[in-house]
Amino acid sequence: MSIVYPISSLPVIEDLKVKQAKTFYKSYALQLNDAEWDLSNGTIYFKVQSAYSDNTPLITLSLDDTKMDDALKGQFTIQLTPEQTNKTPGQYLYEIRLVIAEDDSLFPNGLDIILYEGKFVITDTIFGAII
Repeated sequence: MSIVYPISSLPVIEDLKVKQAKTFYKSYALQLNDAEWDLSNGTIYFKVQSAYSDNTPLITLSLDDTKMDDALKGQFTIQLTPEQTNKTPGQYLYEIRLVIAEDDSLFPNGLDIILYEGKFVITDTIFGAII
């Protein structure tokens, strides 16, 4: 069962937590007007940074329609490798942004919206980072 948020309530504030140097993944399924949101003309951008004013993200990921689980159904997964999460343990900030290109059937002028944001916490492991 997934929770449905109206587009007017975006971004959804949700904190994420991962152990240092471990695989992280979280799946999402977007809906628009009570139907699966066709993202075939969109790209999902994920980034983690130390502060809002920081212009150098620690982690970045982009998913065009060919890298989504099922773009036609609005389904995608944020998946990070142990190398990507092998950062100094601490509290960071993240955002998941959707960018839809111009000439889309629903958004002819395009769309650039933050879907999710919040704290991204990297916790230490018992043995420390794997290098």
